[in-house]
Amino acid sequence: MYNLIIRPLLFCIDPEKVHRMLLSWLKFYRYLFPVRACVRGYSRVSDPFSYGHLQFKNRIGLSAGFDKNAEAFDELADFGFGFLEVGTVTPDSQSGNPSPRIFRLVDDESLISRTGFNNCGVDAVRQHIRKYRKHSYVLGVNINKNPLSTGDQIVKDFESTFIHLYDCVDYFTLNWGSIDNDLFAMVLEKLTIFRQAAVLYQDGSIGMSYQDVAGAPESGCYLAIALFDGQQFSTAALKDYILFPDIALFK
Repeated sequence: MYNLIIRPLLFCIDPEKVHRMLLSWLKFYRYLFPVRACVRGYSRVSDPFSYGHLQFKNRIGLSAGFDKNAEAFDELADFGFGFLEVGTVTPDSQSGNPSPRIFRLVDDESLISRTGFNNCGVDAVRQHIRKYRKHSYVLGVNINKNPLSTGDQIVKDFESTFIHLYDCVDYFTLNWGSIDNDLFAMVLEKLTIFRQAAVLYQDGSIGMSYQDVAGAPESGCYLAIALFDGQQFSTAALKDYILFPDIALFK
């Protein structure tokens, strides 16, 4: 049925339009409560493991790029994913690269995505997560700077996005393919200071003290680093972070 009818029809449509259609269908599916319960039961995959305090249902996750604006992650979780990652999210909304920007490689059964970092911005993403997160699953977010930011503003971009979403998600993935190692070290330092202070000063809000607390325990959120093009980063600070390749593979 799919190969004979549905797939040929979908392949007649621009791939980015198909993506938007899928997100729209998922939003409609959101309100089909009996159907969702059946899907969750049928799609359940149990191969649990843990990392720190995070408990994963299985090792198959949906990486960032599909649900950039955190609009349908709760519905996608019904289909058996062990964890989901929304984004990439930047401080301000971005339109991304010009269209066409998604290309099918039919013979290779794959896609080339050159969308850029199109997203609705951190404030809207935060609202979506707080509104739509209803069920139990590990939820991460991929964050990056605004495309035109340079110098110290890059550090501020990562820091502000991290703080805005800190109480909404279980882990962060940091995109660092477009910034140099020195700036990335500054980003890690800033986020570590906030993360340490958050443990001791959390009061139900995110208006916390920015001070380095020596020996503070781990906070509720983990950081991950998206690695691209064989880049390497060497610093003692990395011992506290989960290291993922950009395909979000756990070992």
